[in-house]
Amino acid sequence: NNNNNNNDDDNDGNDKGTDDWTEMTKYLNERLPSDIYVHRIFRTTKKFDPHFLGTSRIYRYVCPTYIFDEQLIADDTLERNFPNLAQYVEPKKPLFRRNPSDVAITSDHNVHCDSITKENNDKDKDKDRDDNDKDNTGKNKHERANANRDEEEKHDEKTEVKEKMELIVVNDIRKQYRLSESKWKELKELCSIYSAGTRNFHNFTTRIHPHEQKAQRQMIDFHIVNNERLVFDGIEFIDFHIHGVSFMYHQIRKMIGFIVCLMHHKHMGVAPLPDESWLTHRGRIIETAFSSKHKMAIPVAPSSGLYLLQVEFEKYNERCEAMNQSYNAIRYDKCEESMNTFIKEQLRPSILRDECCLFNYLCWLEHFKQYFEFEVIEITPELKELLKQNAREFISVGLQTHLPVHLRGEGKALHNREKQEVDKSQFKWSKFKETKRDPKNPSKNEWIDFKKSNSSQNQSS
Repeated sequence: NNNNNNNDDDNDGNDKGTDDWTEMTKYLNERLPSDIYVHRIFRTTKKFDPHFLGTSRIYRYVCPTYIFDEQLIADDTLERNFPNLAQYVEPKKPLFRRNPSDVAITSDHNVHCDSITKENNDKDKDKDRDDNDKDNTGKNKHERANANRDEEEKHDEKTEVKEKMELIVVNDIRKQYRLSESKWKELKELCSIYSAGTRNFHNFTTRIHPHEQKAQRQMIDFHIVNNERLVFDGIEFIDFHIHGVSFMYHQIRKMIGFIVCLMHHKHMGVAPLPDESWLTHRGRIIETAFSSKHKMAIPVAPSSGLYLLQVEFEKYNERCEAMNQSYNAIRYDKCEESMNTFIKEQLRPSILRDECCLFNYLCWLEHFKQYFEFEVIEITPELKELLKQNAREFISVGLQTHLPVHLRGEGKALHNREKQEVDKSQFKWSKFKETKRDPKNPSKNEWIDFKKSNSSQNQSS
């Protein structure tokens, strides 16, 4: 019901009865799969836009607590308990699998998928040869279509075999780890980094300059849900509550990654000097992360634990109240219980099962250990001039190329894959508006003619 009979975005108070969508909600949920659920249907005004009218967003991030254990990257604990883990965190190999059936765990010998793939390829070649022979003997179109479909299915099977992941597990230490009280206290203290307020988050995203207005983001709240730890299949998890006005690309995942980096400070190159306390040094690092004068390398946490909880529409609700249309306001109090039930029974277990079966965070931690390098670069006028000379717009920090330090070339602040500045000299005509010809300024007329001829050539091509 889009209220076509109402004027503009106003609704009459006489239509309050249509606000009860219980039957519609029940009808939809009976036909939807169990992992999709309609909690409530809201009737809104005609001009309602959820993107532009949303005043703030609430996200949740679920992750295992063992990623905060600095001992796992301090020695060869991961390698001893997961001997072939490193081969699944190669820079160009996908770290996270979508289907749990693609993962097989063995405690003795690893099956070589390459040999299986080769065997399948040989069989496919033989079958392709047979199909070609049949085509040459006069196969009709329908038979050839069936053969092409079989070939596509065989190709999918080969691809599936190649993506099989077999991780050798000597001892699943994930199920043994529990966050100590001291680490738990430190983690709760680090949540205060993102307390209410507006800060410059240019280091928590990509391709955003520090001086840009969109780098300023307002946080409302950041804490651990219910201040408790969850245990699923023997693995301990925590759930972060992230509430902000808006977020940029990778911002939340880098916020979590920054906490992990600080928890691993002794082994990430961010340890304090001998005559300096860690709390003082940590405060300076946090201040630098939000500084517009520095570029900092911050790891991006896995996306598998991130989900959107709800969007708040405070200004829209205030407007509805002012127009005596409180029935159009969007509030979650009436469906909060069903939402929490769905999260506990469907959403959160799905995320936790992925970690138990797919080793998402374990692979990420190994990648973090092998390839990430903490690095801070001060943005000086000399560096800006150097960027300009090398036709670079952004500064690269850390191991952007995923190579060991000794294999990287000089000039790590100038990465050749960064976006290049456009030579604006070839677009001089763009600053002239295409208006009437100016007899007093012939050069302007030349640029207008050049622009017209250029546009006509582009249209013809």
